[in-house]
Amino acid sequence: MRGHSRRTSPVLRSLGGRTLLFSELGQRVYELDDLTAFVWESLRQGIRVEAMIDELVGSGVDGEAAACAIRSAVAQLQAIQETDAAPKSPETGSSRERIVSFVTEVAGVAVQLHLSEDLLPEIEATLGYLRTSDRTPDGQLFARRVGDQVEFLPPGRPLRQCDPSEFVPILKAELLEQVLQLATYEVALHTAAVVRNRKALLLAGSPGAGKTTLALALTRSGWALAADDVVLLDQDGRITGLPFPLTAKSSSWPLIDEHWPELSAGPVFHRPDGFDVRYIVPEPMAGAGPWEIGSVVLLDRRAEGDALLEEVEPTSAFAALLAEGTSHDQQLSTAGFTALVGALDKAQCRRLIYSDLLEGADVLRGLCP
Repeated sequence: MRGHSRRTSPVLRSLGGRTLLFSELGQRVYELDDLTAFVWESLRQGIRVEAMIDELVGSGVDGEAAACAIRSAVAQLQAIQETDAAPKSPETGSSRERIVSFVTEVAGVAVQLHLSEDLLPEIEATLGYLRTSDRTPDGQLFARRVGDQVEFLPPGRPLRQCDPSEFVPILKAELLEQVLQLATYEVALHTAAVVRNRKALLLAGSPGAGKTTLALALTRSGWALAADDVVLLDQDGRITGLPFPLTAKSSSWPLIDEHWPELSAGPVFHRPDGFDVRYIVPEPMAGAGPWEIGSVVLLDRRAEGDALLEEVEPTSAFAALLAEGTSHDQQLSTAGFTALVGALDKAQCRRLIYSDLLEGADVLRGLCP
């Protein structure tokens, strides 16, 4: 428009029950949720972050949840400001961005996701079963599609961009990180876990040992999945699984296709570490737990040979689990040591030597009756 040289600050307006933020500089329209709109107005009025947190706490929100929510909203607004300040390609134009918000819950940790609406179908297909409607969020995550990229805003860290094929793996990794930060546990153990008759069977092994395919095979024969990759050990020696979908790397697809061809239709995602993966949500899922550890099996996959299950010393299982274990402060506490020793002292500790998936699963079916 001729004669118009002065750019105004972004403005907030309500339309049809929704809150829109317009940036004249960026020529963009954003839809904000109620909390982020509250933070925007508070910042505009010069109110400090600490005062916003105090106001939320005064309304009954937990202190840590209030701090996380406010700071995540501030980070989202900073990302908007950075986006508006960046050069804009002519073809992007202005757009009204529809943001969908919902809460997921894993191991007692509720994370609110704020996503561009067109990111929702892939999330529903892979993580939709983690939705909850009755939890105040402990953390927040933001992501939106911008052109041919997805902008991702992890809390407390700089804005990052990724290819859409990487978005679901990155979101899953960020959810895992928030759970490990916010959940209550003594040690996080890198194992798959299946449950039957309220006892858990832990499958531990190096990448490629077959944790995912064996867990999938066992869910097809009376077991329920509790975790694909990580379980949390509490002070009583019980585990809570993180029920993320099974992650099938491309190297396992021929094996899965051979035995369960109906699972081959899922979309392919690309992880930042270079692996192509599919996500499988098996039935049944075990639920939250916690579960007593019935057996720990160390996996030894070989090129050939019959399946063999042999006893191992509990100390060998202890060492294998701790080798890739973690905790809040990266240190094994006395409580964590005592809990793991006590759990393994009551569990069956075995090593599975196998080459064929179904033979290995057959051998394991006799554990934790």
